[in-house]
Amino acid sequence: MDKRDGNTLSLTHTIHASVKSVWRCWSEPALLSKWFCPAPWHYHAETIELRPGGTFRGSMSGPEGQQVENTGLILDAAPQSRIVFTNMFGPGWIPQNPSFGMVAVISLQANSDTLTTYHAQAHHWSEEHCTTHENMGFFA
Repeated sequence: MDKRDGNTLSLTHTIHASVKSVWRCWSEPALLSKWFCPAPWHYHAETIELRPGGTFRGSMSGPEGQQVENTGLILDAAPQSRIVFTNMFGPGWIPQNPSFGMVAVISLQANSDTLTTYHAQAHHWSEEHCTTHENMGFFA
């Protein structure tokens, strides 16, 4: 189920993989790079420190040569269960001013040894920021 509610974008998918495997795809930069943004964009994950205060850093490349740096801060992380991060702060809790400000909440729930419910929410500071993120392909 994909939806927009005010300034929040949400999606829920059932993934045919164990929760351990899905967590791995969030915690290893090489794996995150394979799926984090929709085609024709490409994501290059550099650093993922899944602990409160950890760095989340990478960059996106667009089909027309666009480059978007993506640096944020992990606010909360519970192994194989939950990740909360923001792009409003960078490493060392330094405030940032990204093109769209958000807090993302990722929840994982094991349905069986081979099925995981993946729920993602992106809470935005404004309608404009939410629309920018949606137009970048959040639901793609």
